[in-house]
Amino acid sequence: HFIFSYSDGFYYLHAYLGEEDTVTLPKDYNGNSYMLKRFVGASHVIIPDGVTRIDGYAFERNKELISITIPNSVTYIGENAFSGCVNLKDITLSDRLTEISWYAFQNCDSLISIEIPESVTSIAGYAFGNCSALTSVVIPDSVTHIASEAFTGCTALQDIQLTGDPNFCYIDGVLYNNPITQIVWVSYGCPNEVVIVDGVTAIGVEVFRGRKNVTSVKIPD
Repeated sequence: HFIFSYSDGFYYLHAYLGEEDTVTLPKDYNGNSYMLKRFVGASHVIIPDGVTRIDGYAFERNKELISITIPNSVTYIGENAFSGCVNLKDITLSDRLTEISWYAFQNCDSLISIEIPESVTSIAGYAFGNCSALTSVVIPDSVTHIASEAFTGCTALQDIQLTGDPNFCYIDGVLYNNPITQIVWVSYGCPNEVVIVDGVTAIGVEVFRGRKNVTSVKIPD
């Protein structure tokens, strides 16, 4: 029921054509490793243990996908891996993942919450861009870098929960790095009048984009 192809020395898995809603992907194809390429089919997908990477565009624009279970063997998720999966609601991430790549979950319109594993150190630009239903994000103290565009377009996101001894601080609707030198993100529920705290020398790209409630911004000398 799985559709594979072979090109330039690589096997690719494209689709599942069976009738099951929940599917565990095969570990290999006749003993050969393979890559996912815009995979479609099945609403609930389980990546088998032993898989170490989910390459870029693996599930891009898969409108059937509702949930994805990613084993702890996975250390890498590529760019646009789940971009455009508009019905994806439930994600279980690997606790060995080190980075959320560019556009990895962009335009996942049904995603409501995400908890970043404690193994992750970096969240790249537009990683969760335009996830319009996203209301809850939990970021551990392992994360040292959050691109200022990481949550651009997440219009329902009012705040970000920081755990442990974070490398960021959240003050009056504004997320700063810690020690404070830069604005990383501004809540879509921030005050109408935003007062930037002392110490800031840089304002991240697009941090005020779409914040239609903001009427003034006070920048320190």
